Amino acid sequence: MLLLLAQTPQEAAKGIYFWLGMIVVAAVVLTVAALILRKLLLGGADEPVNLGFTLADLRDLHAKGELTDEQFDQAKRQMIARGKSMLADDAEGADAGGISGNPVEEIDLG
Repeated sequence: MLLLLAQTPQEAAKGIYFWLGMIVVAAVVLTVAALILRKLLLGGADEPVNLGFTLADLRDLHAKGELTDEQFDQAKRQMIARGKSMLADDAEGADAGGISGNPVEEIDLG
């Protein structure tokens, strides 16, 4: 306490500014650390993933009366066709890479 009374006002102000600066620096460092930790824990998934409609979504809309029978059937056919074409594309890509649908065919025992 005597040390504080023995200081001049300029020396006291310097000490106050020093500790005030240290508090600001600590706040910035802690904020950056918290943001990095949040990014690591959340895996960088800030945006929700939109997978589109599922068949269950279509059924719910149909049950609520928001889709007619014809609209539901058409949307269901389109969804199934899109799924089949994706499977066909995957199968063609696998065949082009030298991998067949039957792994036993690829084994050379001779």
